[in-house]
Amino acid sequence: MKFLIVSLLFGFVVTSSSNCSSSIKNAPIELRALYTKDALINAIGILQDAAIGAEAQHVIHVDQARPIVEFCNSSLKVIRDSEDGWKSTVNTGLNQLQINVDTSRFNSLIQVIRTILVGVQ
Repeated sequence: MKFLIVSLLFGFVVTSSSNCSSSIKNAPIELRALYTKDALINAIGILQDAAIGAEAQHVIHVDQARPIVEFCNSSLKVIRDSEDGWKSTVNTGLNQLQINVDTSRFNSLIQVIRTILVGVQ
């Protein structure tokens, strides 16, 4: 149930942020970069919450949830601690996560993260 609620909340956040994205296009590039970085941080946080919730509800096993949470934590740390160069690190980590763990239940969340990464300047 929590997994469904998190997924619906994520859809609301994505829809809401897409409505704001047209006004951000006219903003200075520095502001757009911060907006995109903030959207990425939010999407990674939602992926982490979804993995934790899915494990708590026994939808996935802890062995699946742990690497997802570790990816999220390390990605957020890299984004926070680095001014630039973090995009490739996060993208590589996401690729490795999908190779090593069955993330099929989280494909929509992962696709949103990939879409935001493409928009990072």
